[in-house]
Formats: sequence, C-alpha cells, structure tokens
Amino acid sequence: MSQPEKPRSPIDPARNVLEVVTNLKAGLRNSDRKVAELVLENPGVVLGATLAKTARRARVSEPTVIRFCEAIGCSGFRDFKLRLAQSLALATAVALRRNAPHDARLFQMKKDLAAMRSGHFWQVMEDSGS
Repeated sequence: MSQPEKPRSPIDPARNVLEVVTNLKAGLRNSDRKVAELVLENPGVVLGATLAKTARRARVSEPTVIRFCEAIGCSGFRDFKLRLAQSLALATAVALRRNAPHDARLFQMKKDLAAMRSGHFWQVMEDSGS
C-alpha cells in the first residue's frame, strides 16, 4: 500500500503560482496533472470558476482539486485562486510594460485583471464560498 502524498511546504507568496504549477506538473499524480493542465491552459477560466466548475472542467472530483492545491503548496482552493489572481495581474503588468503584441492570451489577461478590479472576482469568491 502506498503512502499518502504529504502536502508540500507553503509556497513563498512572492512566487508566481503558474511557474510553480509548471515546475511541479510532471511530478503530480495523474488526476492532479489534469487540474494543472487546465490551470496552465485557461488560468482566467479557473480564476472565475467555483470549485465545482473547476473540477468539472478538469474532469476530476472536487477533493482532487483541493489535493492539487495542497500538492503545489497552497492551503486550499481559495488560497490557490488568490495566488492565481496575483500571478495573472503580475503577468499582465509585465506584458504591458514590454509592449507585448496584443494576442488573445494577453487580451484574456487584461479582461481577468479588469474583472478583479471591478470587484467581480471578489464577488465570485464570496458567492462560491471558496
């Protein structure tokens, strides 16, 4: 019988959670890797989604999403989403400073940042109880 995976030490709040997910993805369980792939492919979608919607989109259970969050060093889904919001905001700021081309990904990041600024993100967080 295999030992249960120990939660990782909390990640440094200054670290970009998308970078953490990228670096740890290969070592995650298969089910956790499905969540990681969703996060890396559609971070804005995950940011605006509830725990249930995230699980459905990743085709895993809600407890799996929570285990994924813990496996990458977050204290839970809410902590993960806060760190994801910070990472998206940072990525948007860096891209804008570099005058990056306006591709679809940058446009989505801008929309995500605007949603956070308008309070929509925080309302979603409160409504979802995450």
